[in-house]
Amino acid sequence: MKKLLPILFIVASAFGAFAPKYYRSITPSTGLVSTDLSNFPVLISTTLNAAHVQNSSGYDIGVFSNSTCTTPLYWDLDTYNSSTGALNIWYLQTTLHHSSADVVYVCYDDASITTYQSTKSSVWVNYI
Repeated sequence: MKKLLPILFIVASAFGAFAPKYYRSITPSTGLVSTDLSNFPVLISTTLNAAHVQNSSGYDIGVFSNSTCTTPLYWDLDTYNSSTGALNIWYLQTTLHHSSADVVYVCYDDASITTYQSTKSSVWVNYI
Protein backbone atom coordinates (compact mmCIF):
# COMPACT_ATOMS: atom_id res chain seq x y z
CA MET A 1 0.00 0.00 0.00
CA LYS A 2 1.43 3.35 -1.01
CA LYS A 3 1.43 6.25 1.41
CA LEU A 4 -0.45 9.39 0.56
CA LEU A 5 1.94 12.27 0.09
CA PRO A 6 1.11 15.37 2.08
CA ILE A 7 2.64 18.40 0.40
CA LEU A 8 4.26 21.29 2.21
CA PHE A 9 5.22 24.27 0.08
CA ILE A 10 7.97 26.66 1.08
CA VAL A 11 8.45 29.94 -0.70
CA ALA A 12 11.95 31.13 -0.09
CA SER A 13 13.08 34.53 1.12
CA ALA A 14 16.26 35.23 1.60
CA PHE A 15 28.86 16.94 -2.31
CA GLY A 16 32.12 15.96 -2.65
CA ALA A 17 33.64 18.41 -5.07
CA PHE A 18 30.55 20.64 -5.00
CA ALA A 19 31.97 24.14 -4.55
CA PRO A 20 29.25 26.73 -5.11
CA LYS A 21 29.87 30.43 -4.71
CA TYR A 22 26.34 31.39 -3.70
CA TYR A 23 23.67 30.07 -1.38
CA ARG A 24 20.21 31.05 -0.25
CA SER A 25 19.06 30.14 3.25
CA ILE A 26 15.59 28.64 3.48
CA THR A 27 13.60 28.48 6.70
CA PRO A 28 10.44 26.36 6.56
CA SER A 29 7.32 27.84 8.12
CA THR A 30 6.37 26.32 11.44
CA GLY A 31 2.90 25.34 12.55
CA LEU A 32 1.84 23.87 9.20
CA VAL A 33 1.87 20.34 10.58
CA SER A 34 0.48 19.28 13.96
CA THR A 35 3.19 16.74 14.82
CA ASP A 36 6.78 16.03 13.84
CA LEU A 37 7.09 14.11 10.57
CA SER A 38 9.92 11.79 9.56
CA ASN A 39 11.47 11.59 6.08
CA PHE A 40 9.18 14.23 4.66
CA PRO A 41 9.64 15.66 1.13
CA VAL A 42 9.51 19.46 1.16
CA LEU A 43 9.14 21.70 -1.89
CA ILE A 44 11.19 24.88 -2.17
CA SER A 45 9.85 27.34 -4.71
CA THR A 46 12.06 30.37 -5.20
CA THR A 47 13.89 32.46 -7.77
CA LEU A 48 17.68 32.48 -7.99
CA ASN A 49 19.85 34.98 -9.81
CA ALA A 50 20.05 33.15 -13.15
CA ALA A 51 23.38 34.83 -13.93
CA HIS A 52 24.94 32.85 -11.07
CA VAL A 53 23.61 29.44 -12.05
CA GLN A 54 26.30 28.03 -14.32
CA ASN A 55 24.44 25.11 -15.86
CA SER A 56 21.39 25.98 -17.97
CA SER A 57 19.62 22.85 -16.69
CA GLY A 58 20.33 23.81 -13.07
CA TYR A 59 22.66 20.87 -12.42
CA ASP A 60 24.85 23.04 -10.19
CA ILE A 61 21.96 23.68 -7.79
CA GLY A 62 21.75 21.56 -4.63
CA VAL A 63 20.25 21.52 -1.14
CA PHE A 64 22.55 21.35 1.88
CA SER A 65 22.23 21.46 5.64
CA ASN A 66 25.02 24.03 6.09
CA SER A 67 26.02 27.34 4.51
CA THR A 68 29.42 25.99 3.45
CA CYS A 69 27.51 23.59 1.19
CA THR A 70 29.50 20.57 2.36
CA THR A 71 26.69 18.47 3.88
CA PRO A 72 24.23 17.56 1.12
CA LEU A 73 20.65 16.58 1.72
CA TYR A 74 18.71 14.39 -0.69
CA TRP A 75 17.12 16.57 -3.34
CA ASP A 76 15.11 16.29 -6.53
CA LEU A 77 15.40 19.16 -9.01
CA ASP A 78 11.84 19.50 -10.28
CA THR A 79 12.07 22.54 -12.56
CA TYR A 80 14.56 25.29 -13.26
CA ASN A 81 14.08 28.13 -15.75
CA SER A 82 17.47 29.45 -16.87
CA SER A 83 15.92 32.66 -18.25
CA THR A 84 14.11 33.74 -15.09
CA GLY A 85 15.91 31.75 -12.37
CA ALA A 86 12.60 30.24 -11.21
CA LEU A 87 13.31 27.08 -9.24
CA ASN A 88 11.21 24.25 -7.81
CA ILE A 89 13.29 21.73 -5.92
CA TRP A 90 12.24 19.03 -3.46
CA TYR A 91 14.41 17.91 -0.57
CA LEU A 92 14.01 15.21 2.05
CA GLN A 93 13.70 16.63 5.56
CA THR A 94 14.65 13.78 7.90
CA THR A 95 12.55 15.33 10.68
CA LEU A 96 10.09 18.10 9.92
CA HIS A 97 9.41 19.68 13.29
CA HIS A 98 5.96 21.10 13.96
CA SER A 99 7.21 23.76 16.38
CA SER A 100 10.67 24.70 15.11
CA ALA A 101 12.40 24.96 11.76
CA ASP A 102 15.73 23.63 10.52
CA VAL A 103 17.34 26.04 8.08
CA VAL A 104 18.52 24.51 4.79
CA TYR A 105 20.62 26.08 2.05
CA VAL A 106 20.11 26.11 -1.70
CA CYS A 107 23.66 26.29 -3.07
CA TYR A 108 24.58 27.18 -6.67
CA ASP A 109 27.18 28.66 -9.05
CA ASP A 110 29.65 25.81 -9.49
CA ALA A 111 30.93 25.72 -13.07
CA SER A 112 32.59 22.33 -12.48
CA ILE A 113 29.17 20.62 -12.18
CA THR A 114 27.98 19.62 -15.64
CA THR A 115 25.92 16.49 -14.91
CA TYR A 116 22.72 15.77 -13.02
CA GLN A 117 23.50 15.68 -9.27
CA SER A 118 19.98 15.11 -7.94
CA THR A 119 19.31 12.26 -5.53
CA LYS A 120 15.72 11.87 -6.68
CA SER A 121 15.17 8.22 -5.70
CA SER A 122 16.22 8.95 -2.10
CA VAL A 123 13.74 11.82 -1.75
CA TRP A 124 10.79 9.66 -2.80
CA VAL A 125 11.87 6.28 -1.37
CA ASN A 126 8.90 6.15 1.04
CA TYR A 127 6.37 7.33 -1.53
CA ILE A 128 7.09 5.46 -4.77
